[in-house]
Amino acid sequence: SNVNITDIHSLVAMTLRGNLRTVFDFYPATSYFKQNAIQVLDMSGLNEFTAEKVIYNMLSGLTSLIQIKFPTFTNALGGRYNTSYLFNGNFNLREVDLSIVSITNAVSTEYMFSGCTALSTIDISNFDMSLVTYTTAMFSNCTSLENLICTDTIFPSISFSLGNSPLLKNSSLINVANALPVVSTSPTLTLHATPKARLSTIMGTVADGVFTADESGDTTLLSFINNKKGWTVA
Repeated sequence: SNVNITDIHSLVAMTLRGNLRTVFDFYPATSYFKQNAIQVLDMSGLNEFTAEKVIYNMLSGLTSLIQIKFPTFTNALGGRYNTSYLFNGNFNLREVDLSIVSITNAVSTEYMFSGCTALSTIDISNFDMSLVTYTTAMFSNCTSLENLICTDTIFPSISFSLGNSPLLKNSSLINVANALPVVSTSPTLTLHATPKARLSTIMGTVADGVFTADESGDTTLLSFINNKKGWTVA
């Protein structure tokens, strides 16, 4: 590995450049971030970020972190990726854009955003989670989450929860509904009571398996999730 830490004179912002092959290359830097209360982390200069399981637990517990700039990340090596605990416990994190992160072989997303109480927007547009077998507490205590952007996201065919996110906008509920795979096993999508109550009031039309909001439409979002996707809402 060849990870160079620059801007180390600053206790607020840090930029990383170099090569990163495994998560173990990153642990010394993580310890430094915690000791010096890094608030802004720019990782866009990491030019080798494709190794199997590289991002498991990589940025968890950085309680001072406010903003992260991620590098372009693809699974070019064809590995199976574990994104569990990636941002776990980062309760001051307000901005993270994962739209440039393309993962098509994720197998676990447990506690990925757990405890990120300040995050209002999460973009997981390029996540293919069809192989994921563990989603426990992926969004646990994301109490400020309003916008969940999941264009081209494929959710797994297993139950998962957004039950700690009372502020989810209608657009986010539609995004999630459209990203759900069609199933025959009736997995459960758990929502907070407030957005859950709105599912029966959001009207729309369905074409090619996609729900589009339309006040004059003949299908509720709840019906779309239950009857077209085969999911139970709790």
